[in-house]
Amino acid sequence: MNIDQIPVGTLEEFNVVVEIPQGSQHKYEIDEHTGLLRLYTVTRGTLAYPYNYGIIPSTLAEDGDHLDVFLIANEPIPPLTLVPARPLGVLELIDNGEPDHKVLAICSVDEHFVRIASVKELDHDPEAELRSFFTQITTLSNDKEYSIIAFHGPEGAKKEIQVCAERYRRVGGRKEEERFQR
Repeated sequence: MNIDQIPVGTLEEFNVVVEIPQGSQHKYEIDEHTGLLRLYTVTRGTLAYPYNYGIIPSTLAEDGDHLDVFLIANEPIPPLTLVPARPLGVLELIDNGEPDHKVLAICSVDEHFVRIASVKELDHDPEAELRSFFTQITTLSNDKEYSIIAFHGPEGAKKEIQVCAERYRRVGGRKEEERFQR
């Protein structure tokens, strides 16, 4: 699989490649050289990913990776699945002193969520769940420290996707040396 050949999509409905299914304690990342999933780490205790987690292809975030996404769906989605998604918001974080953004989106083909346009329409509070998740990671990890700065709605997510897609086009994708530094 060549991530670089998958388009972003649109700001209203974009592509997500799932790396980690919701409920997993394993953190996988796509090895872009082989197309395989590389097991990056296993979380401690009972900490599990509250939502499916993946990337928006053809984007380049400030950290040199593709833009990350927490994807809300009715069930876990298998890794390497290409999923159409709609933005609900973006979490602005500091990850070990560096800016980091995580888009919050819903699976746009999941019948449970097709009419959802805002986090306020959900029957749970994803912002609170993600705050708890990152607090637990910081508590359990020896090498990760997250600080949550703000949560912005759908327009903030669209702006971040646009900025990261433009950066990707301007730079010509991820730099070769960045792809293999793991």
